[in-house]
Amino acid sequence: MKKFLILCLMVVSLASYAQEGSKNSFGVMAGAGSAIVAGSNLEGGPDLDLERNFELGAHYYRQIGEKVKFETGIFYHYSKLTETSAFYPGIPQITTQYDIHLLYLPAFLRYNISPYFFINGGLMADIDLSNNMGVDSSRNLNSQSGAGVGFGIGGELSLFNSIYLQLNPYMNLHGVLLVQRENNPGRILDAGIRLGIRTR
Repeated sequence: MKKFLILCLMVVSLASYAQEGSKNSFGVMAGAGSAIVAGSNLEGGPDLDLERNFELGAHYYRQIGEKVKFETGIFYHYSKLTETSAFYPGIPQITTQYDIHLLYLPAFLRYNISPYFFINGGLMADIDLSNNMGVDSSRNLNSQSGAGVGFGIGGELSLFNSIYLQLNPYMNLHGVLLVQRENNPGRILDAGIRLGIRTR
C-alpha cells in the first residue's frame, strides 16, 4: 500500500513537470517550529512529548488560474520524541527518546490574496521513515504513514527579476488516515515558519 501511494504521487509529479515551462516555478524551503502528539492520552499510557522540529524541502508550483497555483514537492521532517512512563507509586518512571523522520509530499492549492500575500493548503502523503533509519521507534506512537492535511499563510517579496523570497507560517497534521491501523490514537501536529526562495 505504501509503495503504491508513493508511485501514484510520483506519476502525478512527473505529469506536472511535463507541462508548459512558462507556467512552472520551483523553490526550496527550510523551517522550524514545535510539535505535539495530538490525541495521545491513553489511560495508563506514557506521556509523549515532542521537542522542537525542523524541516527541509523542495517545491514545484504550477499556475492553474490567474491567482491559483498547484503546489507539490517533497519535504523532510525531523523531531525528537520523549516518552515518559506513567507514574505508579513505588515504580521509577522511565524516560526514553526516539527520533522521528518523516517524508511528506504535499498536494496543495495556493491562492494569492494579493501580489504579496497568499494562503495555501490541502492534502499530504506521509511516509514515516523512523523504522528505516537504523533507530528504534516508539511502540506507543503510530507509524504516521498515510494521508495528512496542511494549511498555511504567507508572503513573498521579489528580490530580483525572477527570484522571490518567501515566508510561510504553516500547520500540518500527519497520519490522519493511516496505512497501518493501530490502537494508538496519536497523530503528529506540527506548526512553524518556513523561509525559502522561489523562481518565477
